Amino acid sequence: MSQIIQIFNDSSSLTLKLIFGASIILHILIIVLSIRRKPLEGVTKGKVWITYLVSYWLLGSVAGTIAGAALSLILQGIFYILSLFNYNHPTDITIYTIAMVVKIVTGAITFAVLNKKYLTSKDNIAREENTTTKQYILLILKLIGIGMLILFAIPLIAIFIAGYLVFKVLGIGNFIGNAAVNRVREVHDDIDIHTYERQRYSGNVQPHERIISDSEAEEIKERIKKRNQIFK
Repeated sequence: MSQIIQIFNDSSSLTLKLIFGASIILHILIIVLSIRRKPLEGVTKGKVWITYLVSYWLLGSVAGTIAGAALSLILQGIFYILSLFNYNHPTDITIYTIAMVVKIVTGAITFAVLNKKYLTSKDNIAREENTTTKQYILLILKLIGIGMLILFAIPLIAIFIAGYLVFKVLGIGNFIGNAAVNRVREVHDDIDIHTYERQRYSGNVQPHERIISDSEAEEIKERIKKRNQIFK
């Protein structure tokens, strides 16, 4: 809830607020329609079904969180790369809002799909009536165990995937980083060589301006010469 309030407070875009609000309404609508879905004949909506509903909602939240986090990382990576080439990119709150919308909608869809599967499965015919108190308690313990496993397993899996992607994409990252550094150096070389020529041939030295020595100018000319040879 605090995340939702933060988005409405921080987001200055009316469009983002409308999209986020619409995603919440859509989430509630999908949940309500899914719960009201008519079951297969013989499948009873009782305590067993309600117990599964809770687990489905939690699984939907986990699935939505994964989808939102993945999208957020992908968008941040794309916009970071674009920023190296002076492209404007959305603010962090915009990316965060989009990720939250995906999380909310994905969670509701996951819940609806799992609930539909339960209500339309022939395996669940007369399941409510045939479930004893002992079996119901064991079911709750089983679902709790699965939930705990998911809560602990997902962070480990996410860390593993993130580490793999970092090492896998590291070569691309270094290439982009080196390209950006080389481009900055080329710009500085062009500026410095023009400054050197102005200082040397016209004697015009601006106040507080760094004087380019002959040896440094030769190094710059050599770099420019090699650069021009590459693009010939």
